[in-house]
Amino acid sequence: MDSKYYKIIIAVIIALFLIDKAIYVSDENVKKEIIVTPESIGGESKKIDSIKTDTIYLPKYTPGKARTIVKTVVDSLYKKQYEDAVKENDTLKAKNLFLESISLDTFKGVLIDNKDVRIDGTFVTRGRLLEYDVKYKIKSDTISYTPKTVIQHPKLSLMYGGELGVNISNPENSDPIAIGRIGLQFKKGSVISAGISSQGHLMLGYSRSIRLF
Repeated sequence: MDSKYYKIIIAVIIALFLIDKAIYVSDENVKKEIIVTPESIGGESKKIDSIKTDTIYLPKYTPGKARTIVKTVVDSLYKKQYEDAVKENDTLKAKNLFLESISLDTFKGVLIDNKDVRIDGTFVTRGRLLEYDVKYKIKSDTISYTPKTVIQHPKLSLMYGGELGVNISNPENSDPIAIGRIGLQFKKGSVISAGISSQGHLMLGYSRSIRLF
């Protein structure tokens, strides 16, 4: 048995062990992540039709109670057209103005569309929709999650190691045999290795790992 092969094998294994310790990075424990979304406030207003208003006072009768006066804001143009129709005794025109003022109308469209939110809306009105004012508030929220760890084999890994054996078939030659190995493992599990024994044997090998769990 040549002692120089022992020295070579031990030196190579120690060198690879030190390199491995220098570049190895242990996996850190996966921590729960917490994300806080900020509060967002916004809104939009739109004037669809411009009108002039007038204020009138209408009597309100409630059974068993005294008469009250109710302040009412009206469209000044419709008010004048109606009053003119009454003065002219034009009942048809007055009726048409009344029916137009109570007709049902539907407005459908995008009310708000910005970088934070999009709001679509539908309004059913008695008479025309003149304007709208929409406000919104997106409340702050806290979201917690644990990132999923994905374990993936590298495309190419360097493997090293050593073996120690004895001859059990020939007790007279019971000197231990030391073998140092180095190899390359590919992503699919194939391993190509080379080694040298303490008796000067040069070895080449091929192996393959199989995933069990």
